[in-house]
Amino acid sequence: MLRYLLRQIPALVLLLLAASFVIFISIYFAPGDPLATLAGQRSMPPERLEKLQAQYHLDKPLIQRYFLWLGDVVRLDFGESITLREPVNDRVREAAPVTIFLVIYAQLLVVVIGTITGSIAACFRGWPDTVIIVATSIGV
Repeated sequence: MLRYLLRQIPALVLLLLAASFVIFISIYFAPGDPLATLAGQRSMPPERLEKLQAQYHLDKPLIQRYFLWLGDVVRLDFGESITLREPVNDRVREAAPVTIFLVIYAQLLVVVIGTITGSIAACFRGWPDTVIIVATSIGV
């Protein structure tokens, strides 16, 4: 089992890199100018726009921006929220306890409801089994 997991880790890393790259690039295909968004749709002096370009690496090629971003993510530095003007790490830290609670609660519900409905489906063949299978398929 351990050997299987160790063989899967490189594939997982490649998948995460590919997904992050596709998402990173798709942001730049979105309509609108990133500088206009950073400026809050207001006109700014050219020196301020240059400073924003340098701060967010918008003056660098796309692939270089991706690797700069990836380096920050590896160091768990998620930058600053453009809309809220505060560190993303602070927002994640605030939301983490509620998110963890909801994940645990949902998993408990799934296990309890799944065990009960699975037992019913196993004990009562016929229409109860079919209804549970259909409901589970729709739920998934």
